[in-house]
Amino acid sequence: MRLRSDVSNFELLPNQLQFLRPDQGLHLIAYDKATEYYKIDFSKDFLSQGMLKETLIENLFNTSREMYPLYVPIFKLNVERGQVMRKMFERIQIEFNSDQPMHEQMIRLLFMEMVLEIIRSDEHFVDLLAMRIDHSRNKQLTNKFTALVNLHFDKYKSVQRYADMLFVTAKHLSEVVKEETGLTALNVIHNKVFAEARSMLCRTELSIKEISDRLDFDTGSHFSRFIKQCSGYNPSDYRKIQCSIDDRSYLS
Repeated sequence: MRLRSDVSNFELLPNQLQFLRPDQGLHLIAYDKATEYYKIDFSKDFLSQGMLKETLIENLFNTSREMYPLYVPIFKLNVERGQVMRKMFERIQIEFNSDQPMHEQMIRLLFMEMVLEIIRSDEHFVDLLAMRIDHSRNKQLTNKFTALVNLHFDKYKSVQRYADMLFVTAKHLSEVVKEETGLTALNVIHNKVFAEARSMLCRTELSIKEISDRLDFDTGSHFSRFIKQCSGYNPSDYRKIQCSIDDRSYLS
């Protein structure tokens, strides 16, 4: 049985299972009529209700296009486990067509049981999934850090302060941000502060002291050293020389 998805062409063999993103198209290329296969379509709400909130489950069904390339979720089962999976599919189908009380809750329980059986059938996949969880956590931490910097750059300029707000060590935050962005956490903070300072120097008539005060630098000399370190100019020279260049670059 040959299929084509938005990612690649593949062949689905007996005793195999595959997961696809909800937005990923699936097209049949070649199909043997003697082949029997089962397919379950489910909504995001189905996963967000009931007991389907364990970390492994959430990451298994993560539909992020960034995360998806980390693995190809095809499971090769032995004959015995393939028969177990078939019976589980049949039980879900029977329950789906049932009008018995609480049949939706029963479907979720059966589905959870089936997914856990799938996960533990492939030790290598568990390792890949753990990598995916780590990557997802790192990206979330980086996004939260960046959001905090955008909110508080004018008040907080130390990595330690943001690390405290995120309940992690400054060392861990720096390592994660560096891995995710290629920049150190301090670079991210300084880039944001400098971008705001540059905007005020070039697009407002605020005095250098007023800009320094708005960005909460403790002294004007500290602000001057910061601008010099970032641009090679002191604030006055930056405003006279570099702002016109920046404006031309901006307009082009």
